[in-house]
Amino acid sequence: MSAADLDPIAGRIGRLDCVCAPGDERGSRGGEGLARLAAGFGLAILAQTLVLAALPLAAASSAPRPALAGLPYAIALLGAALATFPASYLLDAFGRRAAFALGASLGVAGGFLAGWAALHRQFPILCIGALWLGLAHGFALFYRHAAATSAAGPKGGAIVFAGGALAAVLAPPALQFAGSLAGPFVDAATLVGAGIADLAGLILAVTLPHAIAPPRKDQ
Repeated sequence: MSAADLDPIAGRIGRLDCVCAPGDERGSRGGEGLARLAAGFGLAILAQTLVLAALPLAAASSAPRPALAGLPYAIALLGAALATFPASYLLDAFGRRAAFALGASLGVAGGFLAGWAALHRQFPILCIGALWLGLAHGFALFYRHAAATSAAGPKGGAIVFAGGALAAVLAPPALQFAGSLAGPFVDAATLVGAGIADLAGLILAVTLPHAIAPPRKDQ
């Protein structure tokens, strides 16, 4: 790309935008970036599956009243819904690396915090961990959007979706493995396992291409 290809409007001082040619990804070839998006989405789906399996059990055993057992799960769903607004903004303003790394970091903190709360039967702390996990899940929904808007187009979204489907298939063996190791503390171990999956997603997120340049109006 030459200097003539740069958009002077997109490159002006104070504007957070990519001045690369449309469809180019900074820091990686397109195929590599798409594979990392698929892997990141797969890890997020694995974490979500572990949370959905363990959170109701942890809540039922630590809730002060049976009527409150569904509260952590409801909080996780609320967090996922609330995260869609900042996640969309961060993707547009700062790029996928910052957005997905932030989301995965919330999942790491939420998974370990919820695991500790489940182990010690601390219901309020479990609710906080569930909120952070829900926020992480909301950020992860945008992996498919990032892939679909890449140079690969709809094919990219399908590839990323396939990564999530593969992770869902691998989730039951992961649950069985956690149960064989943790015994009666399987709910806490599974929540920690979700945090570890998000930690792997965080490591992967910081290697993602920064962003994809939006098409210019003259093209």
